[in-house]
Amino acid sequence: MQNKIKTSLLTLITAASLSAHSYGMDKQSDFVMIHSAWTGGWQWQQVNSALSKKGHTYSSPDLPGHGADNTPAGAIDLDSYVSSMVSVLDARQSASILVGHSFGGVVASQVAEARPEKVKAIVYLCAFMLPDGYSFMDATAGVKNSEVLNNLVFSEDKTSVSIADEALHSAVAHEVPVELFNQVKPNLVAEPTAPLSAKLQLTAGNYGSIPRYFVQCENDNALPVEQQQFMIEQSPVEWSYKLESSHMPVFTMPERVAEILDDVANREEVRKATLTANNNWIKAFNTKNIIAVTNTYTENAVLNARPFGTYSGREEISRFWEKMLADGASDFRLTESRVFVLDDKRATSYGLWEMNKGQGIIYKSIWNLDADGKAKLSEGDFEMLR
Repeated sequence: MQNKIKTSLLTLITAASLSAHSYGMDKQSDFVMIHSAWTGGWQWQQVNSALSKKGHTYSSPDLPGHGADNTPAGAIDLDSYVSSMVSVLDARQSASILVGHSFGGVVASQVAEARPEKVKAIVYLCAFMLPDGYSFMDATAGVKNSEVLNNLVFSEDKTSVSIADEALHSAVAHEVPVELFNQVKPNLVAEPTAPLSAKLQLTAGNYGSIPRYFVQCENDNALPVEQQQFMIEQSPVEWSYKLESSHMPVFTMPERVAEILDDVANREEVRKATLTANNNWIKAFNTKNIIAVTNTYTENAVLNARPFGTYSGREEISRFWEKMLADGASDFRLTESRVFVLDDKRATSYGLWEMNKGQGIIYKSIWNLDADGKAKLSEGDFEMLR
């Protein structure tokens, strides 16, 4: 473990002097990484390398006033951060997965609100995942056992804040050997204070429509795991991961962080395939294309269609839908719908629906990815209420 940490830190020492990076092989998924307070895009160097080996692309820019960006602290607010990240997203060819570390989670949330169509998912890496109307300062007001919050040192003009030097190592990276951490310290910067007190402005239609994931760090002295768990309880996520790490897993276990991000990417591919297949089924139903309707199901699928009956196998299911269409059923649409990804090959969906013959509830639809990456229905359970 110590050798791995040493390798990671030595690489970071070199990377810290470089400006923002954007690399990748043939794209599988694209990640935009938002660094924590006091650091820079360089903190992601080892994670980025591991992501690239998995075929992903990434961008890890410096926020204003960090890394190679020399914007004065007094000229920076949360909008400065958001604008810089929106520019990065706008330059990407497709929607990206946002990854926010620590305070970077606050930035990620507001960026997602500004560009929901460019954000596939948000990953909070031991990060501040806050509700609408809250600021970093609001969220930390009642936290008593954070070694970071208990050791903040503000500049004389109050435009920036640092962590007391004697507490810095223990607060953020106690698992990293002191002599190695000391080589990274010169690359840390004072954090502008204005973004810390800025209240998030989030809506259900933008930020709230984007899948969220959380990575808990269980040995975190900066953002105690109890606070991380509280944020998850207040704002439920698609999936929560756990790492036995300090506040800086990007230093201590970058490959494991990359594995988690890869899993998120796979889950979002399952979501995309499920939504596509679901929409294709609706289109096929409304155009009375019984072959396409039937081909949505696996060979041994089971359909519980209340109050009509239970149908086993593709042939029985086909006859059921063929009769429904022959009886004049049409204009099917979902009025509410939710997809929950079970793992990297399965998802379940549920919701409310209506058509010309009535309306009802989809209690459960189980979707499985086939060898071609297409989602197929293996189980359905719905009810027509009227």
